[in-house]
Amino acid sequence: MTSERLDATEQHSREQHLVEREGRWQLLRLADPDRAARIEDLGREGRRLREQ
Repeated sequence: MTSERLDATEQHSREQHLVEREGRWQLLRLADPDRAARIEDLGREGRRLREQ
C-alpha cells in the first residue's frame, strides 16, 4: 500500500470515528440529557484546571 493510500485510509478512519462518537453523544443527550450535561460540565472543568 502506498503512503498516500495509507494516509487516506487513516484520515477516513479518524473521520469515521468522529462521526460515530458524535452519534453516541446525540443518543446520550436524547436518552439522558442530565447525564450528558454533567459529563460536558466535567470536561469543561478539567480543561479549565489544566489551563491554570
